[in-house]
Amino acid sequence: MAQPVRLPLPLPLQLPLLAWCALAALAGAVQGSFEVSVSPEAAMVEHGGSVWINCSTTCQDPGARGGLETSLTKANSKSGPRWAAFHLVSITEWVSAPQCYFICSNDMKVAAANISSYWVPERVVLEPLPKMELGRAYNLTCWVLNVAPVTHLTVTLRQGGRTLHTETFQNHTGIGPNDIPVTHEITPRRWDHGQAITCHAALDLTPHGPHFEKSSSTVELKVYDLPEEPQLLTSLYIEVGTTATARCRVAGIFPTAGEARFTLSFGGESLNFTVTTSGDTATAQGEVWSPFPGQRELNCTVTMGPVSRSAGRSVLVYSFPQPVLEIDQPQALVNRNVSVTCSAPASQPPGTTLQLRDSERTLASGPQPRLQLTLTTHKGDNRRQFTCEGNLSLGSHSLVKNMSAQLIVLYQPTLDESGCPSHRTWLEGTLQQLACEADGNPTPEVSCSKDSQVYSTSGVQNVTRGHAGIYRCSAANAHGTAGRNVTIHVEYKPTMDESSCPSTQAWLEGTLHTLACEADGIPVPRVPCTKEGAADEFGGKRNVSRNDSGTYHCTATNRLGSMSRRVTVQVEYRPIVLLLAVSPSDTVPRGTNFNISCRAEGSPAPAYRWTVPPAPNVHCSADNSTVSVASADRHNRGIYVCRVSNAHGQHLGQVRIQVTDHRLIIAALIAGSAVLLLGGTAGLVYYLKSTACKKGEYNVQDAESSSKATCLGHDSAVYGIQLTQT
Repeated sequence: MAQPVRLPLPLPLQLPLLAWCALAALAGAVQGSFEVSVSPEAAMVEHGGSVWINCSTTCQDPGARGGLETSLTKANSKSGPRWAAFHLVSITEWVSAPQCYFICSNDMKVAAANISSYWVPERVVLEPLPKMELGRAYNLTCWVLNVAPVTHLTVTLRQGGRTLHTETFQNHTGIGPNDIPVTHEITPRRWDHGQAITCHAALDLTPHGPHFEKSSSTVELKVYDLPEEPQLLTSLYIEVGTTATARCRVAGIFPTAGEARFTLSFGGESLNFTVTTSGDTATAQGEVWSPFPGQRELNCTVTMGPVSRSAGRSVLVYSFPQPVLEIDQPQALVNRNVSVTCSAPASQPPGTTLQLRDSERTLASGPQPRLQLTLTTHKGDNRRQFTCEGNLSLGSHSLVKNMSAQLIVLYQPTLDESGCPSHRTWLEGTLQQLACEADGNPTPEVSCSKDSQVYSTSGVQNVTRGHAGIYRCSAANAHGTAGRNVTIHVEYKPTMDESSCPSTQAWLEGTLHTLACEADGIPVPRVPCTKEGAADEFGGKRNVSRNDSGTYHCTATNRLGSMSRRVTVQVEYRPIVLLLAVSPSDTVPRGTNFNISCRAEGSPAPAYRWTVPPAPNVHCSADNSTVSVASADRHNRGIYVCRVSNAHGQHLGQVRIQVTDHRLIIAALIAGSAVLLLGGTAGLVYYLKSTACKKGEYNVQDAESSSKATCLGHDSAVYGIQLTQT
């Protein structure tokens, strides 16, 4: 509550108040003290607006009177016991202090209110920002227009969501509205590019009034950087009438290389150019030329926002004519004199030197305008390359131009070993060329023939054995001919067939033989033969035995390959009777059946033939190796002869057959018993052995070496069969 104050009253009120003062002093003693209050004590009113002021008192006198002293316009008022309200309108005073007063028992007390009027900012304006150079300081200026009271104003500068600067004006002394500038210095960085700058004004009248905010339009930061000087790339020397590429390149451009602006000029004249970019680098490229010699300046300027950088270089435009080479006889016969001349017109700047040279060395040198050389042609001069070279020195730079010409020397053909080898080896089945190259000019025509057949020397052919032989090769041109013999050897891997290496061979035991297999092949193959299961070769001649029979593998080999054949060797020999087998025995009771089997060995297999006692009950097997007798009688007694034969000889074996009746058998048994009695135990053993052999086989030994037959029983006892040698 505002404290009552005593203020000087306007003159019309002073006289009544003086009288009241006297009464108040008296009445105060009667009524006691009282208070006067005003509401609102402080008020913020929009300029031209209105406000109600309430005045109240604690005076208990119902007749207490009060009022409001102010220079402001009162439109209405209300009153009641101990209070009064006044409506102040059209407030245009920026600061005023209306006074509420009450007179109680002639005592008057006053309470003052503070009323301020305000003006909401008309506009908030952020001054336009220039294009900024990276690292350079700039001022941001914001204007808050027509605002009051300024002491309640706060201005904030923001970049995106970041506050750059805040400024308040509590110490401002002006009363009415003002245009308020706020300035803040910034030094832009790369990441500031494209950032939005805004200015915010806040008029805070609380707690006695409202809160207002206004913002400026957004201003975008444009930051540019061009940290490097442009680089000019072009030749320091350009020939008159020719074009050269000029490039102006600058790196480190920010924000984008595409925003760089170029100007290119040469000799004071602007050039047409194209701009390419790569990352932060931009390059302007154009063409420069001049129709006249002399020094010219090439200049380039690059602009990036507020930043410009320039570069220049001096270019020399020169005149350097092409040298001329002349050969008075470009095509000359061998052993003729030929003149070669090297010349060149004057250059600008002057100083051209000439050289006349071939592929190996310098033949002559000196200043322009001319060099000359005379030579006698030789075969080695054919296709000799001459060069006339001009050299012009421009500072440390040397320019070279040249012209070349070839000398053709004409001569007759020659054929030698290097171009047409006299001996060649080809491999059968490969593609080969009968190449024969002749030296000669013009190029000779070369042909080769064998046995009146002409062969191409340029095409390839599939080699056969028929290509082997001697060829006659000839070369000819307009100046003569040459000839040469060429021998072709055709090599091929080994081959063997039945005629050169029979797959089946027959040898005779006891003769000398060699296992010879011949193979066709060049180089001549070696043909070793090895028996299956043996480690050693069958080499040289040897005395043939039956053990040499078997399968042999013969392999022909040369450096081109190998071929194998399987050879079966059969060793043949004369036959021999190995066995005559009588079943059941050679003594046959009358009416009994018996068989005689003949077994023989020989190669080729022997044929069997029998000589037997004539009788109708004798039969032979299909292969004639066995004789069978049914119901033997006396006609079947006698000698049975088995003859075996093949191409290499014959052999026979024989056996005697006894046919007995029963009486003779009994007599034989009695005689046998007597022998057993006389012979004792040994005789008994012999009898048992002989009985075991009666039904068995008989081994007939070689008739040339023995006349005995042995029993093939387990004890091999001799049985008395007489053999006849033939």
